[in-house]
Amino acid sequence: MARRRRSPSPGVRRWIPLLSLLVVAAATAACWRPADERAYQDVVTSMSMVKARAFFEQYPKSAYRDRLVEDMIGWCRHEDTGTCYQIVIETLPKGHPRYQEVVDAYEKRLADKRRKPR
Repeated sequence: MARRRRSPSPGVRRWIPLLSLLVVAAATAACWRPADERAYQDVVTSMSMVKARAFFEQYPKSAYRDRLVEDMIGWCRHEDTGTCYQIVIETLPKGHPRYQEVVDAYEKRLADKRRKPR
C-alpha cells in the first residue's frame, strides 16, 4: 500500500507564501534595469553613433551620459581615424564638458596629417 505524504507542519505552511513572494520579488528586481541603463548597454553593444545621438537626446540627465562619452572617445582612440573623431563631434551634445577636448584632438590630428610628408 502506498504511504501518504505528510503535509508540512502549520508553522512551515505559514512561511511558504512569504518565502515565495520574496523569491519572486528578488527575481524581478534582478531582471529589472532602468530604461537609460538598457539604452546605454544597447549603444555600447552596437557601437552605433545613431543610437548614441538618440540616447543623448532622450536621456539628457542620465548618469550613463559621461560613461557613454568615455566609451565613444575610447572607440576613436582604438580605431585611430579622423573620421571617427568627426562622427563623435557630430554626435556629442555641444554643451558636454568633453566636447571641446574631442574637437581639439580632431584638429590636432588634422594638423599632424597635413604636416606629415607623403
